[in-house]
Amino acid sequence: MKKILSYSLMLMVALATGAFAEDKVGESPYYPTKIGTTWTYRIGEKKLTQKVTKHEKQGNYFCARIETIVDGNTVATEHIHVAKDGLYRVAYNGEMPDKPVMFFKLPPKTGESWNVEAKVANESVKGKFTISKEKVKVPAGEIDSFLSKGDFDVNGQAAKFNYWITEGKGIVKLEMAVGGQSFAIELEKFEEGQ
Repeated sequence: MKKILSYSLMLMVALATGAFAEDKVGESPYYPTKIGTTWTYRIGEKKLTQKVTKHEKQGNYFCARIETIVDGNTVATEHIHVAKDGLYRVAYNGEMPDKPVMFFKLPPKTGESWNVEAKVANESVKGKFTISKEKVKVPAGEIDSFLSKGDFDVNGQAAKFNYWITEGKGIVKLEMAVGGQSFAIELEKFEEGQ
């Protein structure tokens, strides 16, 4: 099951459509990419930190490298590409999908949706994201946000990927459910890098 969850995260990287031609990391108020930007989340009773540690090219895309840190140890890395039309996951733990996966459309518009179809490490992912506006309560407070709600099929199993994203902070909540397992992370603290 852990493997499916890991591949599902990678899969989110693969679900994009569109070409990229930038020569630097993109910027968006919906996903701060300055080096040093840090999000502290709660996941149950534990905490995890995500931090922009550097800007680097991953394949053909300039990305912010995000490290996930638990108890002082880096447990995962992902590469996020910010394009004019959306936020894309390009790689997760070094695994790249057959194409980047758009998980949030820019600029966000309520009711807008897009389809995703990708392959990541022999996993097939197919589904759809839809944008809505929603107030979400997290440890950092009650926050107006856009919900990018994803309903997917991952190798024949139903999966959900829900991102609550707010201007100025990025992801304030994430819920994932795949193969009977689920988890949620909720923002406790945000610090923008310099």
